[in-house]
Amino acid sequence: MDKNAELLLAGRTRRWHTIAGLDQDTAAHSWGVAVLMLLNEPNVSFEAIKAALLHDLHEHWSGDTPSPAKDEDTRRSEERIQARIKKHFGINWEMDWADHAMLRKYDAMEALYFIKSEDVAAERRYEAAERLRMAIYGGRQLPLGLGEE
Repeated sequence: MDKNAELLLAGRTRRWHTIAGLDQDTAAHSWGVAVLMLLNEPNVSFEAIKAALLHDLHEHWSGDTPSPAKDEDTRRSEERIQARIKKHFGINWEMDWADHAMLRKYDAMEALYFIKSEDVAAERRYEAAERLRMAIYGGRQLPLGLGEE
């Protein structure tokens, strides 16, 4: 398979597989992260946009591990896979700590917008949002301005 086709296929990896009724692929999620960065960060770097579009590329080969299930070994394994993928495809992005923080913020924000937009029972949305909040912020309030409508 040529590398272009392989990269495009990688975007079809399913997310949210542990929560019934939620269905999103990594391409839609990554596009959403990049769009949120472009809309909200007037000086966002090209490197940060590349990272937004490709940050979950490894999930095509490793699978989507839900945030609450990720431990330090899982994160290191994902980093090794991501490094091999970058080398294989000849793509790279370098980010400073501010870009990493921005990516993490908009990664979580996109996930919350997605959860809110899905037509699933309220308790399932709450469960997904709570698991995400606990995994990323350790119980602190999300600073995303996504109050109840």
